[in-house]
Amino acid sequence: MPSAEEIPAVPEGQAAAVVNGKPASVQVTRIENEVVLTVGTVKAVIGSQSTDGVRTPLSADGAVALEPGGTLTVRMEGLEPNSEVEALLYSDPVRLGTGRVNDSGRVDHSFTVPEGVDAGSHRLVVRLTDADGNPVDLAVGVVNPESGGGVGLATIVIVVLGLGIASALFLPAVFRRRRDVTAS
Repeated sequence: MPSAEEIPAVPEGQAAAVVNGKPASVQVTRIENEVVLTVGTVKAVIGSQSTDGVRTPLSADGAVALEPGGTLTVRMEGLEPNSEVEALLYSDPVRLGTGRVNDSGRVDHSFTVPEGVDAGSHRLVVRLTDADGNPVDLAVGVVNPESGGGVGLATIVIVVLGLGIASALFLPAVFRRRRDVTAS
């Protein structure tokens, strides 16, 4: 298993690749709550499903959102036929498992997201061999948005806006009442 330092650091929703030991360009698009990555001849479609089998929406940053106990789906093409892909999850390196590439150079595999994955940003790394026989490490920034009771940015923004609106509505009435009382 490669160390965290050997794998490119990527922010949530972004990707990086190393092909044959050298950095390579990655095209990132998003379609129907999945992240689509293209590196040379390799195309990868990555998404996730909740524990009840419902597709998980992407995060606000366009990252695949993980749910501990749910599944991470990986569909790829342009790979070396009959090879293997390996999926790893970093901050703490966790081997999610391997999938077998078919005779056509395609793989469609689901990996279980381990319970206990910390909330926050992580890197999913898929190690593979492309159709030309080159080793490829494909890293994509993913996120576990919840930690069982954590407060997200959206919640904070809603609370602050709500307090601002309430203040704008009620403070003028309070000041008017004070002026009326002191004038009497």
